[in-house]
Amino acid sequence: RSPIGRKNRNQHDCGKIMITIKKIDPKRLDERGSIYELLIRPTKHVYVMHRKAGTISGDHYHLGNIASKSPETFYVVSGKVRLVVRNIDTDEKETHELGENTFLQIPARIHHQFIALTDFSFLEFNVDHEDFEKDTVKS
Repeated sequence: RSPIGRKNRNQHDCGKIMITIKKIDPKRLDERGSIYELLIRPTKHVYVMHRKAGTISGDHYHLGNIASKSPETFYVVSGKVRLVVRNIDTDEKETHELGENTFLQIPARIHHQFIALTDFSFLEFNVDHEDFEKDTVKS
């Protein structure tokens, strides 16, 4: 169950690997555009990241020793990305294609790799300046 509240028709825990992916509906939509609301735990920093089509990001997992990476929390702003996740304890693997206005949380000990299908932009929440390199295991 996601810490962001009750599930709705657009939210699901994905397979046996308990990542959360939720397509966000607009809170308000009118002739000016749209407003989207994200309910997340308190955050100190937010990273805004832009990636080029064909590039790979992530390709690591976290041990779960620091709060800012347990879970990692993302929001896809624009573009399309393939998310490949693998539970490092069971070796179960899943692949998901994500588009704009998609929220996701990846718990510790889930290897994750983002493959940019198009240029895409995303936000990473709860980024703290803890020594997260010591908590990160790269492929």
